[in-house]
Amino acid sequence: MRKFCVLFCSAAALLLSACSQEEHTLRVSQILIGSGTNEAEEIVVYKDSFLPSDKTFYAHVFTEGFFEPEEVTGAWWYVPQDRKIFETSVEVNPQYPVAKFVLTNTTERWAVGEYLFTVSRGKKQLGEKRITVLERGE
Repeated sequence: MRKFCVLFCSAAALLLSACSQEEHTLRVSQILIGSGTNEAEEIVVYKDSFLPSDKTFYAHVFTEGFFEPEEVTGAWWYVPQDRKIFETSVEVNPQYPVAKFVLTNTTERWAVGEYLFTVSRGKKQLGEKRITVLERGE
């Protein structure tokens, strides 16, 4: 009986430890992308398709599941060429769990096609969102 209690207590402790670690893992709950913000730097209109003449893409990444400040990295990719366009890191914290990323076009127009925005912490990808730049508005 004593061996059973020791085994049961050990198993319970291991299970609680695993649950506790999972609850404290940074997760992405939502990624929103748009082309304009207001004075509070909130995206005004969320969308998945853009025009080549749109100058800036804004991505807001909503995070959860952590209790200490964490650094997350946002990267923009041009999918047809499997080419990373830009990457930057920002810190999120439990009091303000939103990471804000901006990609501004330094040329005249965006190339038509599919773009991918990825969010990661270290080497682990936490989320992604695809957008499309259309030849003309639909």
